[in-house]
Amino acid sequence: TLCSKNNINNPLIIIDSLSAFWVDKPAMARRITYNMKLRLNRLRATVVGTLQYAVTTGGAFGFGAEHIADGIIQMFIEPVEKVRGIRRWGIIKKMRLTNHHKEAWEFDIVEDKGLVIK
Repeated sequence: TLCSKNNINNPLIIIDSLSAFWVDKPAMARRITYNMKLRLNRLRATVVGTLQYAVTTGGAFGFGAEHIADGIIQMFIEPVEKVRGIRRWGIIKKMRLTNHHKEAWEFDIVEDKGLVIK
């Protein structure tokens, strides 16, 4: 593998967006993500992945990643028409083996700081 050839241990892998893997075959989403999890586990990788938000359903675009994830943090924006501005929120929906915070938290994106929880 690329990791073994370059002597990379415990890689950090960012996938944006997982939805792209099954956009043309949504019925295969669970199989695709499960096979991906098996391969990435062999690398002892930490994986951060995103899923697109579907405005029509109010959830992730398609499905297939939730069952393999150890943690899910959902980020959302309040309707601009309602709050007359941009208010960003996050909530930990799943974090295996932890007693995590269960309420939403507001955050902003600040220049030279990144994501800042209010």
